[in-house]
Formats: sequence, C-alpha cells, structure tokens
Amino acid sequence: MERTLPRERSSSARAGFSLIELMVTIAVLGIIATITAPNLIDMIDKRRAVGAAEEVVSLLHLARSEAIKQSRRIRVTISEGATGAWFIGLSQGAANCSTAADCQISEGGVMLTRMSNASRYPGVALDASLGSITFDARGLVSGVAAGSNAELNLASERDWQAQVEINPIGRIQICAPSGAKNAGGYRLCPAQAVVETDAEGGS
Repeated sequence: MERTLPRERSSSARAGFSLIELMVTIAVLGIIATITAPNLIDMIDKRRAVGAAEEVVSLLHLARSEAIKQSRRIRVTISEGATGAWFIGLSQGAANCSTAADCQISEGGVMLTRMSNASRYPGVALDASLGSITFDARGLVSGVAAGSNAELNLASERDWQAQVEINPIGRIQICAPSGAKNAGGYRLCPAQAVVETDAEGGS
C-alpha cells in the first residue's frame, strides 16, 4: 500500500504567514511607541533640569570647600541666559571669568577649569538673581544681602524647574519655585513657603 505523504505548504504560503506576523508586530510596536514616546520625552526633559541643578550645586560646594581649604576667596561668575547661552564658572581673581581659560581655580597646586554651561543640558535656561558671588576663607558669601538668598532658577523646554539657593552663610540647596513644575520632587523654596503660610494664616 502506498502511503500518501502530506503536502508541504508552498513557499508563498509560508512567506504570506510570516509577512502577516511582521505587520502585526510592527503595528503593536507603533501603538506602544505612540503611547510611551511623549512620556519618555518628558522624562528626558525633566532629567535635564535636574541634572543642571545638581551640577550647579556640586560646583558651588566645590567653590566653598576650596575657599575654606585654601583660605582664599573663590569667585563664582553667574552668566544667565536662555537655552545654549548661560554658564557658571569659578575663578580666584576679583573679576568675573568668561572662558575655560580664565574660569580656573587651583586644586592641589594645579590650575583646573571649573565650569558648568548650557551645552551639557540642551533646552535648559538659567535665570539668576545676580551676576556673581564670592566665598571667603570661612565659607561665607559676599554679594548676597543679609536676610536674602541668591537664586538660580533652571527651567527646561517643557518648563520643569529646579531652583538653587545660596544664603549669606554659604548654605546651598535645591528647591522648587511655587507654582512651577517640580523637576525633582524638591520641597518648596523657603521664601515661597513663607509667603504661602502667611497667605493661609490671613485667610
């Protein structure tokens, strides 16, 4: 008795089935991308604001610690500006610095460039309340009036914000301006908190 072998699917049938699978996969991936892309872009935008604020804080802590360690004055130049235009630099002279060549301080006897600028954080803008401050040998700050803070507000393209504040005794912190989109889940800035508390008390 002859056995009848099952026919194999034609190559065109196999190819058609594979093509359908591919199309379904692409469609599913397209739907996922449509849902997740806006959230991903927003997350990246938020992280840029946080990264810029944290780098500025690190730079300010370095300026203060080196001023104390070396018993010398360290100047912090703050050049505010829109996206791509701002920078913050450290120097040892009495004048503001402006380039990598003059935004330098001595560390271990070696002059090193210490700057943070907009090129590292695309889309982030800096708004500052003053153009420079100086840490003295005790870590205190000149250039900031008693009872007030120097304020450096960093905002992303999607308006995620983080604010760096420095008070006259050299305390440095990151907080969130009132009513702003809080980039890093920071607590409300002290000055803003006082205003809101007073407003609630009077209502």
